[in-house]
Parts: sequence; structure tokens; C-alpha cells
Amino acid sequence: MFLCGFAFAADEGADPDLLVVSETRWGFDNTVQAHAFIPLSIHLQNVADFPWAGKLKLSRGVSNKPVGMPIEFEVTLQANESRWVQVVPFIIDDFEDWTLRWGPGKNHQAVLSNLQKGPRATVLIFNTDAVSPPGGPLRRLPEELFPTSVTATESLRGVIFNTPPFWHGARAQAFIEWLRAGGRVYILHTENGSFPSFNKPLDFLNFEQQSLTLGRGVVKKIPLKLEEVDIDYARKQIFNDDWNVRKQPIAVRPNSYDYQFTSSWNRYSEIFRELRPLTIFQRRWWLIYLCAFAYLGVLVKCYQIGRRNERVSYFYGAFFSSVLLFSGLFIALGQLGASVQNRLRSVSLVQHIHEDTYEVTDWAIAANVNAGEYKLVYNGTGNLFSTCSEMESVSGKFITGLNGEVDLKMPPATLRTLMQKRRVTLTMKQPHIEAIDNSTGGLLDLSISTKGCFENSIIKAFAIHRQVIYPLEEKTSLLRLQEKKQSANLKGELSRMPTPMWQAASPSGIFKIKAISDVEDETSEAVRYEQMLKSLVGNSYNLTNEIDERLMQLSGNTLRLAVFTAMPEHLKCTTADFPDQQGCALFVFDITVAN
Repeated sequence: MFLCGFAFAADEGADPDLLVVSETRWGFDNTVQAHAFIPLSIHLQNVADFPWAGKLKLSRGVSNKPVGMPIEFEVTLQANESRWVQVVPFIIDDFEDWTLRWGPGKNHQAVLSNLQKGPRATVLIFNTDAVSPPGGPLRRLPEELFPTSVTATESLRGVIFNTPPFWHGARAQAFIEWLRAGGRVYILHTENGSFPSFNKPLDFLNFEQQSLTLGRGVVKKIPLKLEEVDIDYARKQIFNDDWNVRKQPIAVRPNSYDYQFTSSWNRYSEIFRELRPLTIFQRRWWLIYLCAFAYLGVLVKCYQIGRRNERVSYFYGAFFSSVLLFSGLFIALGQLGASVQNRLRSVSLVQHIHEDTYEVTDWAIAANVNAGEYKLVYNGTGNLFSTCSEMESVSGKFITGLNGEVDLKMPPATLRTLMQKRRVTLTMKQPHIEAIDNSTGGLLDLSISTKGCFENSIIKAFAIHRQVIYPLEEKTSLLRLQEKKQSANLKGELSRMPTPMWQAASPSGIFKIKAISDVEDETSEAVRYEQMLKSLVGNSYNLTNEIDERLMQLSGNTLRLAVFTAMPEHLKCTTADFPDQQGCALFVFDITVAN
């Protein structure tokens, strides 16, 4: 999307008429995907002869009403400097509007509407300073707009090079981590008819063979010049070279009173639904309701006293005495107790990228006792946040940058949902295969060592190989195939999204657990966390409301290990505003095995 003309920006101490916002661009090819973090690139220019520093604010709205919380980010420009900046909001759907604000006036804002949906992008990386910009049918991305953190790349499928980019530092690191996490790279001939030569740290792309595998990513060399690639070739050999299956919609549950607004699974609603009962403060509602009925009975008695006695003082004495008595009683019953603290309940998906680098996606619900302003701060870099609110406005703001945080303004005894993504470094030992037998294509035997790997004991574990899920059991720091050797098709399991907690799970299915009604109260919390396992596995493949099998495909010599544990301390929120924190984490590792 482009903004024609000029818009001006300012913040504390900065003149809004000195910052020009001349162009904006969604995603990697000006399209967005639902339920995803999408980078928004904003081209800024300081028209003054002195530096400009201030804050910009990006807000989401639906039908001209604010929704969720705004994102604030600081900008500093030198005199007459012009450059791009990026912010990464979470897109619910294309019906929403986004407003960029930088000052109090109407001319200090720009409404970014009419978002266009599209598939995950595959784009040609080009240098804007080139003498002749590249043409052809390929969508293009200026090299300076590639994100500086892997957390902002989930909507990017592939990149195409016919010249080497000048990437160093954080941008080069983000590209390598995106590739290792499953990106696809296509290298074309330069205008001289030879493949480009890449400098460090991208010199690993100077390989001799036709293709290269790095982590889950693939690099291919195509011996054609850019002008020799037509749209038909691009569709078959680049855009859809890994597309040999169709998308299958995830089964939608029948509408019920609990699901009239969330009739199909998505990456956050199921998890928040299960976290809510774990987070909400429990009161003795049966006693509160009993006192309410008693209060109504006393008021009727007061009315009868007023009708039967000529002295009005009898009525007023009885009435005000009952009001004072029940007011104190309701206050006492409504209080949470001195031992109750602000709490945070969460689950995390921790996906290994390379060595000590992990991408973490968190879903959390915060509950407070008293009204006030609270902060949520997490370790990591590239922090992205969203309340995932589809219609509700939330008081507070997200602050992005080197030290991202969430500032919340909360009334007493309220709940706030939060989804976030971050890149973290964990110095933990990684599981490794001790023994494996996959000679027939499936797993006949598997033994994985987890000694010293996880801070907390393992609750459940699965191995996924060739789109088949195998449950594992732990014995003396080894994960082995369960003795019954149960297995299930991954696509079939994820097609049956989680059942409501008050219904028994499907008789078949590898994720089958007992319903809440079948267990004792003291174990219901553990069952609720396990109920989120299937949603977490679906999120590990970036699935939303349809199964995209190209996202689920791993190479035949890759085994995915999923280990579910209690939340490690080093992944919890570091703020002191919510001292009562509990949760679970699903660790995901992709391990290369011999064919």
C-alpha cells in the first residue's frame, strides 16, 4: 500500500510538521495473511536541518472503533535523513483498519485500510540503488526491508537472488535463521550468465552442487537469467515447487452456546479458552447468591414493617440496618483474600532453530487483584505482541524496540490475554538419538536421550516422522516408543481440532485425554494444560483454520521431537507485577536421522 502525498509526524519535543511519511508497505509483497505477525514498512524523511526524535503509534480498528492495544515505537533521524522503519503488528483478518499517528492534528495520521490477503510471499531481493531496477513477473522486495529478527518472517515463504545482498549483523542473522527454520532460497544467474558470489556471512550460498539443505530450509540454483524466467516457469519451479497436495479445511465443530463466536480452530482462541479457567480468581459464588436471595427477603420484611407500623422510624431502622449488614457481608465475600496475588497462566511453544537459538511463541492470560498499571517484560529479542482481541479495546500499549514490554491499565479483578513471539538464547543441552530403526519407512524402534536437557520433568512426548505421530514414554532419561506402539497420521489428528472440555475426547486419536468431568478437581489443572497440546502442535506448523500440507512436510530424514514440560523459570515473565506464575511449554526439535 502506498500513501500518495505527504503526512507529518511528531512526539514530545518534536515538530509534527518536520517528519514526512511518504510510503508504507505491508508484508513482503504488499499482502497479508490472517492470524500472523506481518511487518509494516514505513518510509520516513526528516525535512529539518537538525535531528528529529520521537514516537509513532500504530493502532488497529474495526468499523472505526479501536480494537486491542496500540504499538508505540521510537524513531530517531539525523538532519535531512530519509529511511525505512519497521513495526510488526498481528493481523486478525483483512477487514480491519490500521491507523498510524504521530501528532494531535488530523493531518498527523494515516489510515491504512483495504488490506489484501495473499499466500505466503516468495519475492525477488533487489538493490534499490541499482542503475536499472529488475523487471519481470516476480514480486520484488528492497533488500533493506528484510526484517532484522526471525520473529517477523513467518509470512515469508521464499526469496530469490540474482545479485548478492549487502546484509550484515542482525539482518543477515535473521535471514540465516529464517532459512534454517524452513525458508526456501532460489539463486538465478546474474546479467553475466553466472551465479552471484556472496560475501560473509552469506558465503555458504557459494556451493557447487545444484541444491543445498540447511536445517529445514532448501537452497536451489536455477541456471537462468531473470529475464528468462516467465510467469509459467515461476509458478511451477519457484512458487509451487513444494506444492503437490491440496489444502484441506480443518473440521468445524457444530455451533453451540460456547462456540457461537469461535466455530473453527485458530492459533490462539482454543488456547485462551483453556487458559481462562486456570487464571480466573475463584469466589464462593454459591454463598454470594444465597446472600443475595436472603437480602431480597429482608427487603420484603422491611416493606412489611413499614406497612404495619405507623412510626416511620421502625422502617428506616430496619432498612438501613439491613443495608449496612449486607453491604459489609458482600464486601467480605467479594474480596479475594490476603493470600491472593496477581497471577499469570501461560503456555509456550519453544522451537529450536540452531545451536542455542530458539523461537518462542507465548500465550498468556494475566489476572490482577487491584486496579492499577502493570508491566509484562520477557527475556529475548525481536519481541512481538498482540492481545488477539477481535472486537474489544484494551487500555495500555505495546512498546517495541530493543527492550520490548507490555503496559496494561487494568480495572480490579480483570483478565487480559496476550500472545507474543520472541527469539531467545537457551544454554540447554539438546536431546539426541541413541538408537533408531526406520528401515521400513516407519519407526520400529527409537531411543532418545534427554539427560540434562530439561529443567522440569517430562509430562508427555511425541515423535513425528513422515507425518506419523508416535507417542513416547520416558524411562531413565530415555524417551522410547510406547510398548503398545500406537501411532497416528498427523494430518488426520490435526483435522480433528480440540474438543470442548465438557465433552469426552474422541475414542481414537493420539492426543486423547480424559474430559474434565472424568477427573478429580486436583488433577483438572494438569488436564487443561494437556488439552492444549494439539493446538500447540498445530502452531508448530504455523497452521490456522486450514491444513497447508506444504507446511507440514519435513524431509524423509528429519524427525520432529515434541516434549511437553512445566514452564521453565527462564521462559517466564520477568516482571514483579505478577508474582504467581504457572504454565507449561512444548519444546520442538527437528533431528536429522539416517535414511
